[in-house]
Amino acid sequence: MEESISKKLPFHTFTIRVNDLYKWLEMIVRMERISHMRISYQGEELLGPKWLYRGQANSEWDIASSFERLVFRPIYNEPELKIDEEDFREREKAAIQYFRQWADVSRQDAPIVNGEWLALMQHYEIPTRLIDFTEVPLMALAFSLEDTKQEDSNFAIWAVLGSSSGYETQEKLRQISPSSKSVEILDTLSYRARCDEYDRREVNRILAGCRLGTPRVLRYVPIGMNDRQKRQRGLFLTGTHLGQAFMPLLHYWTETNANDLQNPRFEIGITDALTSDGIKEDVANAHIIKYEFDKELRDKARILLRCCNLTDLTRYGGIEKVAKETKGLLVERFYR
Repeated sequence: MEESISKKLPFHTFTIRVNDLYKWLEMIVRMERISHMRISYQGEELLGPKWLYRGQANSEWDIASSFERLVFRPIYNEPELKIDEEDFREREKAAIQYFRQWADVSRQDAPIVNGEWLALMQHYEIPTRLIDFTEVPLMALAFSLEDTKQEDSNFAIWAVLGSSSGYETQEKLRQISPSSKSVEILDTLSYRARCDEYDRREVNRILAGCRLGTPRVLRYVPIGMNDRQKRQRGLFLTGTHLGQAFMPLLHYWTETNANDLQNPRFEIGITDALTSDGIKEDVANAHIIKYEFDKELRDKARILLRCCNLTDLTRYGGIEKVAKETKGLLVERFYR
């Protein structure tokens, strides 16, 4: 009998092909139950999200911030051009300053630190280093269906096992390359139950981390989340280095192997992932899972979401979202 993959590589990624929405829901519930991650703060045990989810309209896309797609990758793909971390930071600083100067935000409601300004800019679709995730898998499913230009593509939900700076951090340090320093895992206290001015200063320190020379992954929920973030149970993941692609950092954060997603050995159907008494052992030990959905499931997924009252109106609010929801009904195939 072949030795279990998990015995050789305890933490890894899996691509799970989904052709049945209800088996996917069953797997989500089972994976949440067997993942017993807790957040400890000042001696108190606080429940934290076990998995973080991100929906994407095309299963071939990896995870990247809008800043990485707009600014970093065009330079990265040109060998003769030099990646300049300081230049990227100056661009970000200038964008924040311009937005702060001209955005119609009252002094009372204005963010305090750069992290909160970046979150507000992200809200208005300005490219930032922040990457949207949610604690709710069905919310991620809804986001994966938003881009109607990708109707003929398989769609995906990325699931990342939650972690914390207080949760075995020292044991999770990894190297990006032989010449680089270790990746740190950071979880701002603003994510925890207590929020104060110290947390805000700490976020600013972390986001200025390039001068320390240490790549970091930051899990971040801004103080004073807006209504949309609350509706969507949203949070952000980000790398502190603007000149570093996010996916390598993510793999090191979760102690997984970046090559696994291209390895057929780590691809499995949803039926094979489920067993009569739980989850296949190798899958249960994964720290990153990409659920790849057959494109034929798009309409069924939209019906499921509407039955669960997960519509544009409930996710976003406002009359403009009622209009968007109405438009969505017109383009659904089963209404044609």
